[in-house]
Amino acid sequence: MSTQSVTNETTLTVVKHLINGRDDTFIATATGLTVTAVQDIKISHGYPDLSKMEWSRDILERRINEPAASAALPSPTIRSAAPPADPRGTTRNTPRPTDPRPTVVSAREVKPSANELIVVASNSPKARTRALGVKVAALIGDLSQRLAAEERERVAQAAEKAANAKRLQRIEELEAELKKLRAKTRSTKTAPPLGAPAAKVREWASQQGIGCPAYGKIPNTVRDAYDAAHAAA
Repeated sequence: MSTQSVTNETTLTVVKHLINGRDDTFIATATGLTVTAVQDIKISHGYPDLSKMEWSRDILERRINEPAASAALPSPTIRSAAPPADPRGTTRNTPRPTDPRPTVVSAREVKPSANELIVVASNSPKARTRALGVKVAALIGDLSQRLAAEERERVAQAAEKAANAKRLQRIEELEAELKKLRAKTRSTKTAPPLGAPAAKVREWASQQGIGCPAYGKIPNTVRDAYDAAHAAA
């Protein structure tokens, strides 16, 4: 039996049983429907979301009660009355009141979520439907894991990028400090002291009997001997 051949009253009974937590077998026995018909009603009326099922219940009650309320109301009696006389001897045409348009309440179709379909499929009497539900659940689980892994990878990459930026900033700061220290060292470094005048070294070498050319560069051995002799002094 499909949901199209089930009355609103029976559908309302099924929805109320679902809200009260009854299982498919109990509802099928209580209403005379097949388990498949009960499951069709579950899918189309928001199961297992309690708020959706309560919303479906209210819509069904409204559908059932509105025709009954309309049938119980007496038909209005329309009395014809002569239009009031005009003082000038003519009659005024009074416009006839229009009947109010009936309010049409359209039920919003409740589409089940993927998890709801998986739950319904797990209770299906057909093995193929149950197997399909298991496959869909596995795919959804795999998708969730992949999305979670991508999110963790994105967070890790963002953290690594921030750490690299921080390290580069620290390197730039250290290079700037080193540059300042080098500039300070160059400004405070003193030039090496100059050696004794060449004429004085030659004179000393002549007195000491050390050979030294009269012109040109003084040999390093002569200058070193001069420095050593005067340092000892």
